[in-house]
Amino acid sequence: MKNLVGALAMASFGMSVAHAEPADPVKSYAQLLHHGAFMCKLESENYDAAVRYQSAKQGDIGEKVGACIREYSVKAKEGLPVAIKAAKNDAVKTAIKTLYTDWNAYFGEFDRLSESRYERSESALQTELLTSQ
Repeated sequence: MKNLVGALAMASFGMSVAHAEPADPVKSYAQLLHHGAFMCKLESENYDAAVRYQSAKQGDIGEKVGACIREYSVKAKEGLPVAIKAAKNDAVKTAIKTLYTDWNAYFGEFDRLSESRYERSESALQTELLTSQ
């Protein structure tokens, strides 16, 4: 299972690097949130499986989930002002703020309703970025 997590993490990282464009702080911030949600949800699912199968590693896996959530929460909070400052117009600023709010609601809980709102906010930001070019 650990190798699967590593492989998926590298694949996710590889995809974000392969599609990397010039360092646009807004796009980089959106990618950071996306990567954090992906990685921590994966860790959370591993924890759920460990609990379901009564694994002796529940504690270690639970600590990984907590560490992942703390790490990306700090990165998201620190990156928000930079992304807002780099936004080209008020619509993009609003989309970034909404994305962060919905991501924060989804992050750590990983429920379907919050996920849907977060994905909608991701799409809205992408739309604003396309229309503001």
